[in-house]
Amino acid sequence: MKTISGTYHHGKLSLDKHVKTKKPVRVKVVFEEIIETEESLKVSDLSFLEMQQLLQNCQTSLADELIKERRREL
Repeated sequence: MKTISGTYHHGKLSLDKHVKTKKPVRVKVVFEEIIETEESLKVSDLSFLEMQQLLQNCQTSLADELIKERRREL
């Protein structure tokens, strides 16, 4: 049995990877529950200009800063 992730949207299933088969195969689709909380990040929470301002004095890459932040949280 092989597992491939994908996205279901507006009645269509889109797999993350192409699957080659010589004949039709049966599939099972599991709908994972998406839990949205008040803490969930939404597109409206993102501001390109705000991020530019926050990063204007950053002396390293954003990736390095994120790694430092994650390590401090541990």
